[in-house]
Amino acid sequence: MCHSRLAGCIGLTLIASFSCPSEASPVEHFYRGKTVNFYVGTGPGGGYDATTRLMAMHFGRHIPGNPSFVVRNMPGAGGIPLANFIYNLAAKDGTVIGMPQNGVAFEPLFKIISKDGGNIQFDPLKYNWIGNPVVETMVMFSSASSPFKTYKDLLSRPMISGTTGVQTDNALMPLILTRTLGAQFKLVSGYQGPADMYLALERGEIEGIGAAGYSGLVATKGDWLSGKKINLLMQFGLKSDARIGHVPMAVDLAKNAEDRLAMELVFSKYRLTRAVFAPPDVPAERIAALREAFGKMLSDSAFLDDASRQGTEIELVTAQDIHDVIRKAYAAPRAVVERASMLMSVETKPDAKK
Repeated sequence: MCHSRLAGCIGLTLIASFSCPSEASPVEHFYRGKTVNFYVGTGPGGGYDATTRLMAMHFGRHIPGNPSFVVRNMPGAGGIPLANFIYNLAAKDGTVIGMPQNGVAFEPLFKIISKDGGNIQFDPLKYNWIGNPVVETMVMFSSASSPFKTYKDLLSRPMISGTTGVQTDNALMPLILTRTLGAQFKLVSGYQGPADMYLALERGEIEGIGAAGYSGLVATKGDWLSGKKINLLMQFGLKSDARIGHVPMAVDLAKNAEDRLAMELVFSKYRLTRAVFAPPDVPAERIAALREAFGKMLSDSAFLDDASRQGTEIELVTAQDIHDVIRKAYAAPRAVVERASMLMSVETKPDAKK
């Protein structure tokens, strides 16, 4: 009798243990079985696309419920269409995130793409920023077969330089150097993304490219660097990249304090090089989970191994850091903002792609 009662007690205990599993958190319950659409504001190829696809392979493992990820490219107009989509049309439930081009958060300040601001349908401080995995150094480079061996060669003759759009970094950095240092360029537009532009360089259709992320180059065109097929002419940023310390920094070549301050303001956007954001009004607990998962991913050994193989240098910039960079930029003196805007102003159209 005693044994029977004991067995009954054990049976009840086992039934209770199987019938009352630990409750899943609301975030885990929401994301289980879901797909997160990860939009990137460029076409396939290049650093943005490579970093997005790298993160998409690992991000879901660190989010409660382990959602799957799908990468979707939304190129065009310097990233404004993606910024508007994420802000206004994307689902505000945590299943849509994006990686805009780095200048998007500064567009309401400079109005480079939309002169009257009519195409700007977002407030950069109202996005739910998730984080940034890379502080990218942008570089200007030429084909090793071209006459351009150092930046000084840009002062004597124009370099035929490819661009993916007149408002993108590969067009804006040449404009800045033209107006501050007297460098010369012949810009050729019409290339459909970095891969198309890189192919043009290999064909000899262009002589150089005005700006590209160094880590992106390592990831997608490492043979160019190891094989010395290109010459690095200039780096753009607020501090020199230790990997290419021999390459001069644009800010150090500024001829006066006014231009240096303007350059520093423009180049501060590179703290947002691969910044990831979500729409406004996503439930706070899901944003908190995404930010926590983002940080965990960046310290995950499998992610870091893949990043290393891709040539991507990982450096966490938190959501708070991103907000601070944007707030500081919008608090800059008006004269500095006006000078920076003038340096990037597109006054004439580049030559059409032949």
